[in-house]
Amino acid sequence: RMTELFEGLLASLIILSGASSTLRVLGEVSDFPGSTAGRAAGIKALFELGSARAEILLCAEGGMDSIRTAVRKWASEDFDSSLQRSAELLDGLCEALSRQSQ
Repeated sequence: RMTELFEGLLASLIILSGASSTLRVLGEVSDFPGSTAGRAAGIKALFELGSARAEILLCAEGGMDSIRTAVRKWASEDFDSSLQRSAELLDGLCEALSRQSQ
């Protein structure tokens, strides 16, 4: 499926370039067809990788607040159920990691 392909590609980008770079790419594709599916896949990949390797989120440029801000913005602009679900999961993970690191 196309969503699984997007997710795998974006997971590779996250590992190679980091969460912040991936968020920048996802932010720049807003005018392209399929941007919602791409963002949903990217958010899901960030959640899954961040669940397994918290340092991916903890070391993001601008901290986890920058991740949460971007994801919340996209979730408020797009009502795709897959994007919404992934955004809620990633936001919750970032919140839990923030509490643990205090």
